Amino acid sequence: MSSVKKPTSYDRVYKDECMFSFSTPESPGGLFVNLSTWKAFGEAFVKQDAAAQSSTGPSLYLQQLWERRPKTDEELKEDEAKDKETTKLAIGVEGGFAGLEDKPYKLEKSNFLVVVPSMEKVLLPCVDLPEVVIQACEGVIKHQGSVVQDTIQEWEDKPQVSRFSETLEQLPNVPRISPKPSDWVCAVCGRRQNLWLNLSDGFVGCGRKQWGVDDTGCEGGREGAAVLHFDDTGRRFPLAVKLGTINAKGADVYSYAENDMVEDSKLKEHLLHFGIDLAAMEKTEKSLAELQIELNKKFEWDRITEAGKKLEPLAGAGYVGLVNLGNTCYMNSIMQLLAAVPEVAESYGQTQALQLLVGSRDMQADPADDLLLQTSKVFEGLLTDHRHRQRKQLEEKFAQKVEALGRTADSTGIEAAFTDLDVVAPRMFRTLIGRGHPEFATARQQDAEEFLQHLWEEVSKAERGQSGRCETLPAFRKLAPLFAWESEDKYKEGATSCVCLKKTRESVLRLEIPQEAATNMLEVREYEKNAKDLPGAGEKVLPRVPVQACLDLLAQAEPVAFRGRQCMKTTRFATFPSYLVIQMKRFYTAPDWTAKKMEVEVPMPEDLDLSALKAEGMLAGEQEMPEEPDGGAPAQQNTASGGGGGGEHQFDEMLLVTLVSMGFSENACKRACLAVPSPNADSCLNWLFEHSGDPDINDPPPPGSGGGAQAQAGGGAAGGGASGGPGEEQIGMLVSMGFDSRSATAALIANKNDVGAATEWLFSQGDALVSSVETVLSEKEKTDAAAAAEAAAGIGNAEATGRYSLIGFVSHMGSNTSTGHYVAHIKKHGSWAIFNDEKVAKSADPPKELGYLYCYKLTG
Repeated sequence: MSSVKKPTSYDRVYKDECMFSFSTPESPGGLFVNLSTWKAFGEAFVKQDAAAQSSTGPSLYLQQLWERRPKTDEELKEDEAKDKETTKLAIGVEGGFAGLEDKPYKLEKSNFLVVVPSMEKVLLPCVDLPEVVIQACEGVIKHQGSVVQDTIQEWEDKPQVSRFSETLEQLPNVPRISPKPSDWVCAVCGRRQNLWLNLSDGFVGCGRKQWGVDDTGCEGGREGAAVLHFDDTGRRFPLAVKLGTINAKGADVYSYAENDMVEDSKLKEHLLHFGIDLAAMEKTEKSLAELQIELNKKFEWDRITEAGKKLEPLAGAGYVGLVNLGNTCYMNSIMQLLAAVPEVAESYGQTQALQLLVGSRDMQADPADDLLLQTSKVFEGLLTDHRHRQRKQLEEKFAQKVEALGRTADSTGIEAAFTDLDVVAPRMFRTLIGRGHPEFATARQQDAEEFLQHLWEEVSKAERGQSGRCETLPAFRKLAPLFAWESEDKYKEGATSCVCLKKTRESVLRLEIPQEAATNMLEVREYEKNAKDLPGAGEKVLPRVPVQACLDLLAQAEPVAFRGRQCMKTTRFATFPSYLVIQMKRFYTAPDWTAKKMEVEVPMPEDLDLSALKAEGMLAGEQEMPEEPDGGAPAQQNTASGGGGGGEHQFDEMLLVTLVSMGFSENACKRACLAVPSPNADSCLNWLFEHSGDPDINDPPPPGSGGGAQAQAGGGAAGGGASGGPGEEQIGMLVSMGFDSRSATAALIANKNDVGAATEWLFSQGDALVSSVETVLSEKEKTDAAAAAEAAAGIGNAEATGRYSLIGFVSHMGSNTSTGHYVAHIKKHGSWAIFNDEKVAKSADPPKELGYLYCYKLTG
């Protein structure tokens, strides 16, 4: 009992979920919080924790036991009276999403002091207990918990100040705008709602047509006149304000140039230019936030259909949903896709694997910081029926309580009230996998493909650093190598038949979509003509591009300058991966540098034959191309993405000039060239826009670094970005505080090059600093050695012919990767299922032509 203590508000208290499973206070048996470590464990793991934590005697735990009690008739009536409209696109704030008020039950919360392993318990509160125990229990009960600490309590989609606000051009002699909403009308279609005023020239037109939102765009389903006016005027006037939202507190302002909602820092001044007094106006229409919330409310599961058919919900092992923790659909979709890979399920998804990782962990370390353990926890939660069986037990108890109130137990209603217990919330995993990353640590929407690369990299580092633990797992396979292969770039000089073969490590096959190859352009043009003449008539027709056209484009020979020679370069598979991830490059950078998405269909077959893309190596009559006289690196070769090691990077000077001319720093452009495979202007621009917020974007690329896509792809020896080795400047900052360079290096390695976190780590070590430093550096040395050995071992299957079968795909809905929503479709036991965050159902007609990422299994 001497170690029992009361937590302060600054301490991390895990009171919401088991460290090793997804048991919560509502699970049978409840949740046990260790009063010495403030870590929580389900009934299946509490004795194991007690045995590991105490060698001198029993341990004390706070048991939280919550049960759902049916609401009485009076309580249900009170709920109806309290129901109010959500008015703010926010969580946990006044007017935002409320939570559980509309549930047909109340939570009855009981707390007990439990002695483990004897499991003797005392109902709390109890005045007869020692004061230190009472204080410890009360401190845990009142503590906000780690979930709140790791989550932004008040999340709101707050727009950024537009870069055009201060210098916006406003034309003279513009029309005065009436303050009366009844006088406002679209200059093109005559509509009188959802009208936007251009703040430069005074044009009034309908807003953009938005996916899933009624009454947007111009009359008849056409695109809104306001955005078309922006294009028609040479894209000179970027800012528009929604007239019906103007009030004393502000208004909705959209920047067509920035393709986002923005804040106009001079809105009052800009409106006065048209005679509009901000303070005198009253809001008459819903804001875009309110419209978005209204759209969210429509997304009821029983209304999501495919080809007009209602979807049948699925539950149980392999059909467990993932809670959206706030723009985490990109993560949820990727985790569901990976869980469908048998080798991943065998390595991480078995209960036995989870238990072995629990038993082999560092007992002094925080389980929430153990990536192998938290990864296994998620996959085991998805692939077992623990939650489903617990839910059924709780439903039976709830039905008995309903009948005790004299009401009939409606099985359908009860099932609906307990669906949230059939899912898992990967909070610890999400916090850990995003830690230290400039994007994945935030609550913003992300690119699913980038997250997949990041996940491969982080798990690969954990696997290499703890290879001994991994070897104890049954049927263990490293994660990233399952998806990696060797690509062969062949440079051939036509005049001499001299050939150079370069091998690179790849993990995602990125396919460009040649829209000009669409097979239905006549139907598309007919639809576009009809839509213009008779808006709203007929179902929208998208260009349909055969996947073979994408593969043919990939297979084309490309003229390049190489080793001072004019060569033709082709790229082929030297080996084939066990699982092939294909990215359809639907996203591109428009001439105005905004991110766009192609509206195009690419029907993907369930069986794919890539045998035509198998590398042939050196052919008869071809000879090895000699090195350059000075032995230098090829002018066109990007050593980071071409399989080269350290040393100075060689860049395509013309490509650098092109990128720099677009306004990016030279260092940022060099980082882009190193990060993408086979760099060109388009791929580098995409990378630059996606990484423009990186804190080190304008720093010189570290020597020998690179392969952002490559290293991440297969967890290769070279790391990139925030996860690479510490830089001299970072080490110098810590040395200036009085630490030696060795300790500074270790601290930065331990904290992913975060100087602030590294500083805190150094001060927190105390007398253990020397041993902690040696442990970190030793682990780093082992990890680097394992990475080198892994790279030397070769990847992929050189004997395979390249035949694949589709196991699943991830689709994106929205205009670009920073917005919208991701869902996954996965084929299990011969049938397709859709995974939409918490919701899982049979898929009647999976949209294989609209996917973003596809995962194929090697079959031959």
